[in-house]
Amino acid sequence: MKTLIGGSKHIQQVRETVKRLAQSGSHVLITGEPGTGKSVVAELLHQSGKMSHQPFANLNTATIDELRLRSIVQSILSKREFLNPITSAHGNFHLPDGAAVILDEVDRASEPAQTILADFIQRVEESDSGIRLMLLLNDSPKNLQKEGKIIPALIKLTRSWDTIHMPSLRERVEDIPDLVEHFVFETAREMGLGEVVLDVNAVAVLVRKEWKENIRELKSFVERAMLLSENKETFVLPETLVDEQSELTQMLERIDQGIGFAIDRSMDLIEKRILERVLRKFGFNQSKAARFLKITEDTLRYRMKKLGIQNIQH
Repeated sequence: MKTLIGGSKHIQQVRETVKRLAQSGSHVLITGEPGTGKSVVAELLHQSGKMSHQPFANLNTATIDELRLRSIVQSILSKREFLNPITSAHGNFHLPDGAAVILDEVDRASEPAQTILADFIQRVEESDSGIRLMLLLNDSPKNLQKEGKIIPALIKLTRSWDTIHMPSLRERVEDIPDLVEHFVFETAREMGLGEVVLDVNAVAVLVRKEWKENIRELKSFVERAMLLSENKETFVLPETLVDEQSELTQMLERIDQGIGFAIDRSMDLIEKRILERVLRKFGFNQSKAARFLKITEDTLRYRMKKLGIQNIQH
């Protein structure tokens, strides 16, 4: 069963709204920036209700052409059968009373596709079919209408629907450590690993990072970090995913906040990045790099060996 991770006031409000609407069976409008977890909320809403034993269909309306979309909604209306949008050869299933249809990425669908969806929604409501609709938007209807990203008919049809808004990750920064832990353990299980310890410095860096694509980007980053990391027993950030500027910023902020950190590892990461950048600048000519850094070649070679920098000559 899907779950919402975190204890921030924003996510607690979402949980309370989901709990309140789960049993109603009413149509729901779910808004939020891309990557905030709107589809997770939609599935959780269905799975928490009295009709959870019935199936739900998730349809990304922006990735299929108008002809295919029309055939899918016509099949639902006439035969109560959901056609797999990828291929009709498999994945089709019946939608009885109590089933849910999740319409995702609606504001990214074309205008003709939105017109098809508006007609579909109207006919579902008029027929009292027992199918619950959930419409997912990447912003509020008001803002989307101003930007010309949604047709007026959809605004009108969903105006009286219940609404759930998913907050962005920057609005719930305090949830990032819980999300990182969840994604680390989830990825470790998929990779067949045992228990993984979280490095506090790594988590602190991720808390400070800007996540423009919200939870989706954070999850992808964690998965990539675990795949690239040589140490599978501890979740740390591989050097390829850390730059000296963000590491230094994070160190200074932790000092200002009175939060401890492993200075040796942080300083090594910063020094290694700086040395690598200088060496690349001079084509890995150690003599020129040493003069630029105002150190001896022996000192440079010692630091390179200590930090694991390969002696590449061009």
